[in-house]
Formats: sequence, C-alpha cells, structure tokens
Amino acid sequence: QSIHDEGLILWILGLLKEHTLHPDSIVFQIDDKNIRKHIEENKAFINNLRKIKVRFAIDNFNMDKQASSMLENCKSDFIKLRGDVMENLASNAVNQTLLKTATGLAEENEIQIIAKSVEDAATLAVLWGSGIDYIQGIFLQEPMAELNYDFSADED
Repeated sequence: QSIHDEGLILWILGLLKEHTLHPDSIVFQIDDKNIRKHIEENKAFINNLRKIKVRFAIDNFNMDKQASSMLENCKSDFIKLRGDVMENLASNAVNQTLLKTATGLAEENEIQIIAKSVEDAATLAVLWGSGIDYIQGIFLQEPMAELNYDFSADED
C-alpha cells in the first residue's frame, strides 16, 4: 500500500536530509511477485526513487519469459536471485543455466546482481567467475543477534 502513498517519496527525502544520508546509500527492495502484481504502480514508485537518487533492488528475481520485459519496465539497480537458484549450484546444471541467463540479462541491462543464500564453498566457487556482483549468505557470515559491525573501520 505504501507505493500508492504520494507523500512517501517526500517523507523519504526528508529523512535523508534530516539524517544527512547520501541517497545512494539507501536501497529499497521489493519482491519480484509484488512488482509483477502492481507493475504500473511500482514503475512510478521506482521512477520517483530514481529522481531522488535512491537505489532499488528486485528481490527473489524470477528468470521466466517476462523477466527481460519486467527489467525494461522497472529499471532497477540490483536484482537479487531467488535463494533456490543457489541450491546445489555446483552440481545442478539447471541452476547453473539460470545463473548464466540472469547474469547475462543483468549485464545487458546494466544492473548489478546479487546471489543470496550462499551456504558453501562449492557454490562460492561457481559464483566466483560467473559475473555476480555481490554475495550474501551464511557461508560468508552467519546472522547475528544484534547489529554490531563497526562501519567506521571502512573509512581508512
């Protein structure tokens, strides 16, 4: 329902200014199914996010016949592949084909691609040279009970 709220973009912009955050440090994420269900509303919302320089990701990106068309209509900065694409990736030819198709589509549309649910070294090895831009999953870092990462350490 929030994408129908015409004041949402102004509210986001106000918060960015109030907290002195650079807009491209924020990435809004909407699930692929929700985008497809309300394509026109999401297209307008994404265009408004772009106007204020906030980035956007499509989560659980579905590689089907409409994938290319959806990316043309809802130009995102990132696509996050469905977690099941990573299952047994090292030995699953179907998932490897989906991965290759997704990375090609992302490159073609100048979109960065995120592999989530990376749980083992074999999956990471396949992803290493695949064209994936980012990786998420418990193989890299298990979930923590609290957010305690020291971001200031990255400033050096």
